[in-house]
Amino acid sequence: MKKQKVKVTPEQEIAAPSADQQLHIMVYETTAQTTDWIEKNILIPASKIRNQPHVYIISASGKSFDAYKCTVLSATDKETLPDNGYFYIASSTNATFIEAATSFFHSNKKAFIGNNIYYGVTTKASGKSVFGFTKRIGLFCYNLFGQLLMPSAQKEFSSPFNFLHAEVVKNIFNETTSSEPLMISAASYMDANSEHISLTSKEAKIIYTNKKELLANAFHSRINWFLKSGPALQKNWRIAFFAITVIALFGLPLISQQYGMTWDERRHNEYSKLSLNYFTTFGEDTTCLQANIPTQEFRYYGEHFNVIAAFLYTYISPLGEFETRHLLNAIYAFFAMFFAAMIAKELGGWRAGAISWLMVLLSPVFLAHGMNNPTDMPFATGFAMAIYYLFKICKNLPAPKASHILMASVGIAVAVGSRVGGILLYAYAAMFMGIHWLQLIKTKGLPYASSLMFTYLKIFISLLVIGHLLSISLWPFAQQSILTGWYEAFKKSTEGAYFTYNHELFEGARIYMANVPWYYLPMFIIINTPLAVLVGIALAILMLPFATKNKLNTTLYLLLLFTVAFPIVYAEFKSLYYYNGWRHYLFIYPSIVAAAALGWESISRLTGKYVATLPIIMCSLPLLWMVQNHPNETVYYNELSGGTKGAYGKYELDYYSNACRDAGEWIANQHPSDSLLVGINNEPYTASYYAHKINPALQFQWMREYEEQKPYWDYAILTTRTYSSNELLNGAFPPKGTVHVIEAGGAPICAIVKRENTFMPDGYEAIKRKSFDTAIYYFTQATKYSPMDEEAWRLLGFSYAGILSPDTAIAMYQKAIDIYPENYTAYSEMGMVYANGKKDLESAIKCFDKAIAYKINYTDPYYYAAGIYLNKGDFYAAIKYLEKGIKYGGNSVPELHYNLGYAYANTSNFKQAEEQWLMCLSLNDRMAQAYQLLGSVYQQLGKPNEAQQCMQRYQMLTGQ
Repeated sequence: MKKQKVKVTPEQEIAAPSADQQLHIMVYETTAQTTDWIEKNILIPASKIRNQPHVYIISASGKSFDAYKCTVLSATDKETLPDNGYFYIASSTNATFIEAATSFFHSNKKAFIGNNIYYGVTTKASGKSVFGFTKRIGLFCYNLFGQLLMPSAQKEFSSPFNFLHAEVVKNIFNETTSSEPLMISAASYMDANSEHISLTSKEAKIIYTNKKELLANAFHSRINWFLKSGPALQKNWRIAFFAITVIALFGLPLISQQYGMTWDERRHNEYSKLSLNYFTTFGEDTTCLQANIPTQEFRYYGEHFNVIAAFLYTYISPLGEFETRHLLNAIYAFFAMFFAAMIAKELGGWRAGAISWLMVLLSPVFLAHGMNNPTDMPFATGFAMAIYYLFKICKNLPAPKASHILMASVGIAVAVGSRVGGILLYAYAAMFMGIHWLQLIKTKGLPYASSLMFTYLKIFISLLVIGHLLSISLWPFAQQSILTGWYEAFKKSTEGAYFTYNHELFEGARIYMANVPWYYLPMFIIINTPLAVLVGIALAILMLPFATKNKLNTTLYLLLLFTVAFPIVYAEFKSLYYYNGWRHYLFIYPSIVAAAALGWESISRLTGKYVATLPIIMCSLPLLWMVQNHPNETVYYNELSGGTKGAYGKYELDYYSNACRDAGEWIANQHPSDSLLVGINNEPYTASYYAHKINPALQFQWMREYEEQKPYWDYAILTTRTYSSNELLNGAFPPKGTVHVIEAGGAPICAIVKRENTFMPDGYEAIKRKSFDTAIYYFTQATKYSPMDEEAWRLLGFSYAGILSPDTAIAMYQKAIDIYPENYTAYSEMGMVYANGKKDLESAIKCFDKAIAYKINYTDPYYYAAGIYLNKGDFYAAIKYLEKGIKYGGNSVPELHYNLGYAYANTSNFKQAEEQWLMCLSLNDRMAQAYQLLGSVYQQLGKPNEAQQCMQRYQMLTGQ
């Protein structure tokens, strides 16, 4: 820990405290019995305190104790205190310990050096404990309770042997910090250095206080320190820290009720109910462990947040399901932000902590995810909490508080229990302590460091065991195999078990998320982060050479920057798959903000305190934006990207569908009792959940991105998620018929369209009847009504293909592509026109390749392109397309497996052909031709019985 900052004169520096300095006793008058107490315990047995003349009375009554050779003090008398020596602070409840305390001091006075706080603790050197096992367990729990409550580095609250250097006392002594617990707490807040000295077994017998007093002291010490103590500048920043904490504690849960739900929140909620059933039935209901349920992938997540949420709204909360979830989400967000501020405070002081609090609270994207993101925000909370307490452990090695180990383990458990990638924190713990151990070799030598290897190992094992047990406590899948379940989940995550085929806007083009450029992740972090944080990070890097000069812990400073950089570098090195911007990497944001605050703190220490006002001024920009665009903070882009308006058409905006709540409520308010069909190109439940509270008669239907006009909806809720840059920037959005637009930062993010005609659904119905002339009429009318509707032009092309007019069909498809350049559906269908209508197979293949390039999991072009090569007898080329088609989303399409088996058989790969036809028949057991071909392969493989069975099945299906 850092040493106490004390201003000393040159004369004081010359007269440095020596090892045999005197012990001063300070008595805190808490009752009217103080006079009697002094008479009985100080004046009469004066010899027992070794005739120390330095006994000070903190007297609220102003009584004179001159007769007892005592000096009566008030808060204004601190200058009369000695500059050297150590204080033992007594009270009426521990008067009998004065003799033991003075004896302890004189027995250990060689260990008392420097302006530190010294704590008496029980160690191996204390000898065999005189307490039984039950008593020892009780003392451990009692001391752990004290460690969790109190801010000091004190490890044993069952002992009163705590001594403060005179300079420390003079700096913190006032009317609110005159008792021993409050004085030690105040010194701890000022980062006074602490040391521990072993008690004897006799001294370890003493029980100091009770739990109620500990709780009261924990509360009063914090209130007193934040609001009343210390120099003005420090006090102002502490008050700011305190004020922001209170505002966030009450404000975040309050505003959480104003947000919609996220795209996948409904599925998390469904799975959480299954997980809760597992626990409430004591493991009998194992539905949540089944591989055939729609939400089976969440088995590997941990889902601890969701289980807690399900428990709360099922048994406790008066709020609705998602209102309760959002309230809990906001509490997690509060702690993620709080620990970001505490990391900065721990490394840079209260000013850095307050700046960090302000910057993280006014980070729109992080705050928005804190309201309704049930996985990424708890994950970030666990990381922030674990990193803070790992730093606390490092600062107190080799003897950290048990509470710090426990709280670091809780943070690790929250992270791993949200996403298995939280096991990275175990590596952080090992690395942090390993670096500290290597520094011991440098400062104190290898023999000393070697003697502590087991101590360090014991701390790490404690983190590992406690963290692991807590992380699986609400994780049904991991509980099936306590030691290896997490590893199986980790393997699933790294092999693509959570793989999705997202296509999103990035730099003005709709691209497949597995093919994003290397700078995708850092780019989004840069353009989604407020400028105050970005400038702070730059300063944090530039000010590294001045860290020691600025009295910052350089090692922890570097480790903090490492927690920012490593996940980003590792993600690119391993080519990890990400989408939706950088929401999966929100867990590094608390470290980013803490490091940014340290950057501002460093430059402030170097150039002057007024520089610290700059980040506050800069934070007014995102604050104003949040006020103007609440509750759609997710779509925030900073000034480097031209704001949200500048990002419109270049990057995804409301990818998490938050605005759909407002859209659904708007329609419901317009039609509070009408039965209407509402189409939506996003998650339907995010609109219907809130709209049904106003009008339960509304029906919501999801629309495919290339069939948005197919249903006979009355209203459509359309977000920018499925639109191309060209459409967004050239008038296709908001589309024709829009009656209400939801904007953020000057950009439309959601449009409500009212049905003005039925040209499009009527055209779809005509196609269904194969009345292509009628379809042409309807779709032509649709293009006249809305010339920028690519769907109308594309369906018009399909209709012309139906009447065998390939040239016109191609022209219509090209018009759709002009509007929507990444139009994979139009390219695929145009390829079919080239192949069947124009007999231009080369152009057809080019179109199919274009469709695949724009949507890798679109099955049709793989199938059609393979068909061309099969007809040409180029089976190897067909195999190439079919294998990719099955790999990228077509594994459940029997026709792909059938054709792939056919291609394998024609290249004499009979075993592979057998596998593909078996898969085909497992998906559709009525494909007669597959049985016939499989039978012929069995003949080739020398399996006559199987061949006969296949032929019998073929004959039964065909009647031959």
